[in-house]
Amino acid sequence: MRHALTVLLFAVAATPAAAMGGAWCDADDAKATVSVQAALTRAAGAVVTFEGKLAVKGEKPLAAVFGRDDLAQFWFDGTEMRFLLYREADDTSAIEVEIRASAGEEENYAGEYRIRLHAVADGESVVTEQTGPVSCSAD
Repeated sequence: MRHALTVLLFAVAATPAAAMGGAWCDADDAKATVSVQAALTRAAGAVVTFEGKLAVKGEKPLAAVFGRDDLAQFWFDGTEMRFLLYREADDTSAIEVEIRASAGEEENYAGEYRIRLHAVADGESVVTEQTGPVSCSAD
């Protein structure tokens, strides 16, 4: 019995990790460059690893890197994909990136990114927002 259990454990451990998938989105326009990548479990759709990058272009350029702890929400049901990233830049400002994309042909998704920059200026809360097109894929 012990031998059979040992053989079973080795067989399971040697099985290829086919239970993983991924989702990623990219945007690059005159306003910003946005890139996100997530490794997912196929069974539960849980995010195993995550990386995101943002570069805001224009008068006040801004760059940020997002990790797993900055992923506030994630949604992927095969027809729609959503990412919500939130990161405090300092004591008076925060960066929020929202991506929403809907399924198109095969494993391609198209949608929109929305960047919100939260700041406090002269004691007042100020939010600047910009949007643009994004394309996503999943496997």
